[in-house]
Amino acid sequence: MDAFTRLLKQWGKPAPSATMTHTMEGMMTPAQMEQLKNARGAEFDRLWLTMMIEHHRGAITMAETELARGVNPENRRIAEAIKTGQQAEIARMQKLL
Repeated sequence: MDAFTRLLKQWGKPAPSATMTHTMEGMMTPAQMEQLKNARGAEFDRLWLTMMIEHHRGAITMAETELARGVNPENRRIAEAIKTGQQAEIARMQKLL
């Protein structure tokens, strides 16, 4: 997130926030967040893991877009790191399900 914030600032764009009104791939809807808020125990764990897997998949999709279209070397390095890290975390979370 620090890298994204730094790059966005360089480009004169606002940094992402938890209250952003548009939906990006992998971002949970307000209804999903409410469902998570109301869940307890094993249901919470299952929902949280499922949502985080989808969130990470969204990050991978964005990273793959950057790798396919991007030309900025720093952005491409960030995208590679995101893709590798998120794939590893997805594998760990899937084992927990």
